[in-house]
Amino acid sequence: MGLWDKIKDGLTTDKGEVAEDAQSQADNAAAKAKEAQDKADAAKKDAGQPDAPAAPAPPAPEAPEAPQARPADEHKPKRKPHREYTVVSGDTLSEIGARFGVDWHDIARINDIPNPDLIYPGQVFKIPNK
Repeated sequence: MGLWDKIKDGLTTDKGEVAEDAQSQADNAAAKAKEAQDKADAAKKDAGQPDAPAAPAPPAPEAPEAPQARPADEHKPKRKPHREYTVVSGDTLSEIGARFGVDWHDIARINDIPNPDLIYPGQVFKIPNK
């Protein structure tokens, strides 16, 4: 017998031993489950509840899902949370706000404008929708 045969024999086990070990583990698990069921039945009896069935009932087959009705407004185009405006020479934030019916403070806030007196032609602002 060579070295590899010894290693192979050391790594493998007898199939009979594996089967016995698995059977023993299964028996232990079944005994623990029975013990737990007995305790649960005793607790229910103490609480005045009827005995529980030995095995849980199989789940009921699921009914096919009914098609969902679509909301009426689903087909309407989604409205953007804002419009865009490109600043032209001579614009002020308050004039832009007045043109769109929006407070200039809101325009400054959503565009992170630190100084509302400094806006430049070519800047693109988000204008919030009403």
